[in-house]
Amino acid sequence: MKTFIDQLPLPAVVILLLLANAQAAAPNSDRSTNPATPAQPVPWSSIGATAEAGYNGDGLTLTPTSKGARLHCSFQRLEAEATDEGLWLRSTATNAPDRPVQVKAAALGRRNINKNQLPTCGRLTVSGKLVSYVRPGLTEEYSVTIDGIRQDFLIADKPPGTGELTLELNTVGARVEPAQYGAVIVLQPSGRKIAYGRLRVTDATGRELPARIQALPTFQPNAPNAIAISLNDQDAEYPLRIGPTFSDANWVSLNASIPGAGGIVYAAVVDASGNLYIGGAFTQVGATNANYIAKWDGSNWSPLASGMNDVVYTLVLSGTTLYAGGDFTTAGSGTANHIAKWDGTNWSSLDNGVNSTVRAIAISGSDLYAGGDFTTAGGSSAKYVAKWNPNRTPHWAALGSGLNNTVYALAAYGTDLYVGGSFTTAGSSQAFYLV
Repeated sequence: MKTFIDQLPLPAVVILLLLANAQAAAPNSDRSTNPATPAQPVPWSSIGATAEAGYNGDGLTLTPTSKGARLHCSFQRLEAEATDEGLWLRSTATNAPDRPVQVKAAALGRRNINKNQLPTCGRLTVSGKLVSYVRPGLTEEYSVTIDGIRQDFLIADKPPGTGELTLELNTVGARVEPAQYGAVIVLQPSGRKIAYGRLRVTDATGRELPARIQALPTFQPNAPNAIAISLNDQDAEYPLRIGPTFSDANWVSLNASIPGAGGIVYAAVVDASGNLYIGGAFTQVGATNANYIAKWDGSNWSPLASGMNDVVYTLVLSGTTLYAGGDFTTAGSGTANHIAKWDGTNWSSLDNGVNSTVRAIAISGSDLYAGGDFTTAGGSSAKYVAKWNPNRTPHWAALGSGLNNTVYALAAYGTDLYVGGSFTTAGSSQAFYLV
């Protein structure tokens, strides 16, 4: 059965995992003693590892089978089967019945010298979250990460000779094309692309060695396409570990080439069309001027009208309407006190908003909940949390007598609202940071 997270677009999944991981790490961060301290931004290169540390779902699985093991990575839309013939891979991104693809080490040796040809079959063992495929002279290890399905090559002894060490791999069932990050495996007949990159090579001391992946397509009919991994092992201590990863090519393209923001990004959401919206403390993304909020359509950044006049901390989508909260007091050309909505063309306020920073928004049905530093909403008392409904008069309403300090997190489920923050009372009862 697919979980809710399995069905989300990939950027949304990673964003949710990063937020969950940030919450888990909060007691050990400066924010636990100083709630105003902002979370540190996560580099693109660390997104996978950071998100994975906070994930315990079934989107990443390695299951023993009668033939070996089945590997599943819903985040990169990949599945694989490990057998005594090696690793067979397929994409789950489309319903098209693509042929299974194998990328398998075929030869090992020095560049421009006859290489040691590897046996076609090996011994397969499964232990926990790792599959080992052992052949004389080389061990392949398969595992599942948020970044994709990883294929590690372990070389126990230094091959004879001098010059670059080259590991040649044959690709069966697909076409290979070069890419900036390594190689692209083009599936047949759908044309769906799998990236083969994220290469990291280390020796026995953990020292990283310079290495590269090259696509070496052959143009002979029915001949396998080749991929070569070349590295400089001079002064390296064996054994070596060569670690490339299979990933969804669309995600790798985003990760590798998306122009960054000019300041901290605090919030991100993805709409049904795959557009990514970000909010934060920036006024530029890539080469585009965008005041505190922007949209990425997969190719380009664009501003949302003239944006805001101050930081955006939280974003939530409801259908085609985007809600933003933060320190701002204008959105577009109009007044919007700390909270506003975007209909795809224009910004508008939620009546006269609240009197201080909005740090969290949650939506349930026609009710919108806001939390933050404020003590009034719509001009009436509402301590740190409030509810807005356009079908009710007045639109803003307090939630009882509220809380005694800032709200940083909200989650709505049915008629229930969960609130997290730096408060110690909710209404007239004790409530330590969560209610």
